Amino acid sequence: MSPEELFRVEYFLPLVDQAIASLTTRFEQYKDYQKKFSFLFTSETLQPLDNQRSKSSCDNLEAVLKKDGKSDIDAKELYMELKFLQEFIPNGRMGPIEILWFLKQHGYFPNATIAYRVLLTIPVTVASVE
Repeated sequence: MSPEELFRVEYFLPLVDQAIASLTTRFEQYKDYQKKFSFLFTSETLQPLDNQRSKSSCDNLEAVLKKDGKSDIDAKELYMELKFLQEFIPNGRMGPIEILWFLKQHGYFPNATIAYRVLLTIPVTVASVE
């Protein structure tokens, strides 16, 4: 084999395969997180939630954050906090960082604050040294 062909076969193609596999894994992880946290992504996704969808989203999130029978949040309390937050949050598009900042300023939404803190740490937890 020529040096170019040897480089392509032994270095370049394995590197591209590893990159594709890594990106595929990351996108699958993000799709899973999107299913669990999408109702918290922006104020535009939070405000139009109806009662049934909001309640089921809170129940699912409590189950996701449960370990050894204990959860970081209470689904019923989170549901009530989000109902109040839907009315209380300022108009305009707010992302999760702005919503968390708003929650911390007011200090009345402990379960919602925990949910947003978990949501915002997810990009760090799927990072690797690659």
